[in-house]
Amino acid sequence: ALSVGPIKSIQQTIMNGAAVTFLAGGAASGAFAGQAWQVSQLGACPEATALTCPVDAAPGWTSSHKLSGLAAVLNTFKYDTKSQQQLTSVPDTSHVVEGVYVYDPRQDSTYPGGSGPCRAYDESTYVWSENPHLHALTWAIGRWHNGVRVAGIGTGNHVSGSEVKGVDVASFVEGANLDDARGWKIGGEVRTRGDTPWNVLKLMLQSGGAEPELIGGIITSINQAPRVSLATIGPNDIVGECSFSGTQRRRSRINGIIPTYRSEAHDWELVPAKEVSVPAFVAMDGDERTRDLPWPLVQNVDQVSQLALYEIYNAREAGPGSVPLKPYWLNYRPGDCVTFAPEPGLSIKAMIRGRAPDLQTGVVTYQLRGETDAKHAFALGQTGTAPPVSGFSYSNDVPTPASMDWAISGLNLSANGVVTPALVLTGTCGNSSADAILVEYRTYFAGQADDAGWIGASLAAPVLTRREITGLRSGTSYEVGVRYRVRGVLGPRRILGPVTVSDQVMPATGVKFGDGTLVQDRQPAESGATRGAIAGVNLRNNA
Repeated sequence: ALSVGPIKSIQQTIMNGAAVTFLAGGAASGAFAGQAWQVSQLGACPEATALTCPVDAAPGWTSSHKLSGLAAVLNTFKYDTKSQQQLTSVPDTSHVVEGVYVYDPRQDSTYPGGSGPCRAYDESTYVWSENPHLHALTWAIGRWHNGVRVAGIGTGNHVSGSEVKGVDVASFVEGANLDDARGWKIGGEVRTRGDTPWNVLKLMLQSGGAEPELIGGIITSINQAPRVSLATIGPNDIVGECSFSGTQRRRSRINGIIPTYRSEAHDWELVPAKEVSVPAFVAMDGDERTRDLPWPLVQNVDQVSQLALYEIYNAREAGPGSVPLKPYWLNYRPGDCVTFAPEPGLSIKAMIRGRAPDLQTGVVTYQLRGETDAKHAFALGQTGTAPPVSGFSYSNDVPTPASMDWAISGLNLSANGVVTPALVLTGTCGNSSADAILVEYRTYFAGQADDAGWIGASLAAPVLTRREITGLRSGTSYEVGVRYRVRGVLGPRRILGPVTVSDQVMPATGVKFGDGTLVQDRQPAESGATRGAIAGVNLRNNA
């Protein structure tokens, strides 16, 4: 038995390293003429008749031994002591076959966007293909003979032509289209032991540059392809503590791979291809860091080299990261890309590699890894310069304080019978990443340049909510400037005012915000106290 059937064809039989041709009756020609015979079947279910020895009946073999659903060959060998070229042992025999048929949703009229007679769970409608994702999809839904799973994982209700359940078919269709565009194929053999179905699925998708993922009990293919960022994770989306590594561990950051693939030129043995490396990464690392990786279901050296380049880049992407998010982030799934911006000016494009929802709190935790768009063109040989891998993008563009963050007002401060004019700045820092607030002031002149004449008042911590500026001339108009500092970089200045100060007791105080809004807050005078009013706050004796 060569394979679960049906298969497309048995192309060639090789005995003791030499190709053997068999005539219509099953007799061998050439070196094995008169010594070897072969009949075969492709594994229809059911088979019409059992295989029969061309020259003699095999003991214990009857017409009931049809081997339905199995692609098989029956060889007969003659042991003749009188012949000078007799066979003293059974030849070492192998076969080159075009293998099983697959379910292709793109040729299924019942699948959205599909067209054709192909139907899930109905092997008689399947098509022949070397597309990795189509073989992986068919393995995922399983191969069924007479209602019995004979290979694969097995999902859905197994009724001929019914809708596929338990598999994200769209992700496999996306991968199949990518395989066709890239010319990637699958070839080789896999085993149907009970402990290997998931590993076989991984091997099949590996030949298409993809990985399987189980999301809510649904088998999904995570494919290698350029993707747009669907959303931005900001500080207000994060719940609790998150982590994200800027680089992977040194041991993981390889810069070269020696890929192993199945070579037709070497009698279909697994052989190593030429080392694939990225010189820019070797220079960056200061030495070679290579790894041997097998692709047992890849039979093309160019394809395995492209896949190896993908592996090198994925081993160097920034991450991993673990980010707990609010419940509304549950709608995204592994394979989607987002922009991770934990604070203003700091961001990275990342792929969701996994998610873990907490059913009690509603918090969903994403596992993230950086994603480099340019790696796809480079890995597929469309560009000659290695693009840099993903990393956090640091922006020096510190935003201007918002217009309503701060307000200024003129105030009289009284101490020991002396009245002093002052400016009072009140508000809160609107930038969660700021490490300091710079407060400045200047005398106001019409037409004055934005950067001219500023005098430093204070460099305060971002918890500042109030700052009094004294030493002013009565009857003079002043402006106040507020700037945020983030990681040592000062942002643009928000200019407040002008406000005129006086050493006379003011029955009303004008409060000016950054947008120029003037608010009058009038308070009745009290005996024995000099009062001003700032946003509704009464001041007494400098308190």
